[in-house]
Amino acid sequence: MTETVAVIGAGMAGLWTALALAPTGRKVTLLDRDPPPPPGDADEAFTGWAHRGVTHLRHSHAFLARLRGIIRDEHPALLEALNAAGCRELGLDGMLTDRHRKRWRPRPEDADLVVLTSRRTTMELVIRRYVEAMPNVEIRSEAFVEGLDASGEAPLKVTGVRLRGGETVAADLVVDASGRTSSAFDQLADLGVQIGETAEDAGILYFTRHYRLRPGQVEPPRGGAP
Repeated sequence: MTETVAVIGAGMAGLWTALALAPTGRKVTLLDRDPPPPPGDADEAFTGWAHRGVTHLRHSHAFLARLRGIIRDEHPALLEALNAAGCRELGLDGMLTDRHRKRWRPRPEDADLVVLTSRRTTMELVIRRYVEAMPNVEIRSEAFVEGLDASGEAPLKVTGVRLRGGETVAADLVVDASGRTSSAFDQLADLGVQIGETAEDAGILYFTRHYRLRPGQVEPPRGGAP
């Protein structure tokens, strides 16, 4: 019997849940409260995607070396699509300053220290289209999850989710990938389940400014003085 998975949220966490579970044969349904991205390329996604659930949607974004390595090894076609859409791979040698490069002695493992970076909308658009094309994945847009379905008392078993409008989506496994606005704790509390939660301020202020090169111009060399 195929295990069914309902994922609340279709942002990065939800998409990566599908990338991890769908290849194992599970049937994965992503429930996205927002409208789908506009048709077209990455520029149209940047200007027109109404993805309210992601507050930092139009910031720059980066996958560090470990995650980029997972994409390379497990989803090489996705890495190719990300690069074709304009994402940038930055290796360790390209991130060193001239001062540090004088003392740097390359090692074979340095080839794996590559960061993948671009606008967040570009990365999410490409990954979403890749996930949508997977045979056992469905993404349902404008599907707002209002509550959890459950059975039993001790222990309680979550059996699916309830959508706005009354529809129930049954699942063997429910994954909450809705981010910091998640209401899963409150929903579980309503069902009589008490879960401890710890929160801590990251102390990070995130600011992004985007630039476009003029025709015929190239980037200045990296590593030198600004």
